[in-house]
Amino acid sequence: MKIIELRGENVKRIKAIRIKPKGNMVVISGKNGAGKTSVLDLIWYCLDGGKGLKDTPIPIRKGETKAKAITVLAEPTEEDLLTGAQPQPLFTVTRTWTEKGSYLKVTNAQEEVQQSPQELLDSFIGRLTFDPLKFAQMKEKDQRELLLKLANIDLEVLDSEIEDVREKRRLQGQTVKLL
Repeated sequence: MKIIELRGENVKRIKAIRIKPKGNMVVISGKNGAGKTSVLDLIWYCLDGGKGLKDTPIPIRKGETKAKAITVLAEPTEEDLLTGAQPQPLFTVTRTWTEKGSYLKVTNAQEEVQQSPQELLDSFIGRLTFDPLKFAQMKEKDQRELLLKLANIDLEVLDSEIEDVREKRRLQGQTVKLL
């Protein structure tokens, strides 16, 4: 899943922003207090909802009454990756904050509103995210297990394949000796 457009209004230090990446990387730079962290928070708040806001209950810019974030997500095809073409939008996530609370709407490419929108977003990001500070404080063994899980690597399967190759090599060695 890839963000192909990000828009926001009145979130933390941001008055208004629109980012449409042209490649695979976006550089966010500026002086201290310019809003770099606010841009990253905007993405997280939009996609992760309440969990992303546990330290910032209402991300509305000081002096404003409403904030909004829009994130357009796409799943690049092999052809998009090979040609560098912009992938077609798959979902548009719109999260609005008022003094009364947060409102989430997710629509697909046909502009149909998705049921259980946060559950849908969690399915996209839940497996790929973790707290870096918590990770740094983990024991090496636990870090290793988490990384293997995130990378979807099953060492038991790999060990079994290695054992099969060793057995084939052993049998080939016996055949060579007999010859």
